[in-house]
Amino acid sequence: MTSKYTEIIELLHRQIVWSKATPIPGRDPAVWRIDTYGLVLRFADYGDRDSAFGWEIDHATPRALGGSDEYSNLRPLHHRMNSKLGGMVGGLLSLGAKASKSEVPAGLTGLLARHYEPPRNTPPTQLSGLLGLGADLTHKRAPGGLFGLGADRD
Repeated sequence: MTSKYTEIIELLHRQIVWSKATPIPGRDPAVWRIDTYGLVLRFADYGDRDSAFGWEIDHATPRALGGSDEYSNLRPLHHRMNSKLGGMVGGLLSLGAKASKSEVPAGLTGLLARHYEPPRNTPPTQLSGLLGLGADLTHKRAPGGLFGLGADRD
């Protein structure tokens, strides 16, 4: 395949996964969305770990725990949260001597449910208050967000 076809396939792949994020009311959904944990993403910042709105494609069930590369297992996730979750999976896998492999996924699910899920049934219009989002989602100021991600910058 030529590089042009590869670029088109990659863009389509990103757009399919992007469509799983929650649109932000009043914002262009092709540009701005919210991930599973309520963190703001900007489509153009895919893979940009220096951006307050950078995002990556994450496996909801990590491959290390038996997850697949099927679209049903992929989701857009803020790059900082993706790093945190990846580190947690590595830590849980290192506990392999203490827990059987079948116990680790359940432990991960419980841990994530207790520490990283936004309140259930929170309408997107209320997430802005929860996340500390201002009315302005520009390059100048990033939202505080949950867990101190995307702290304000001058």
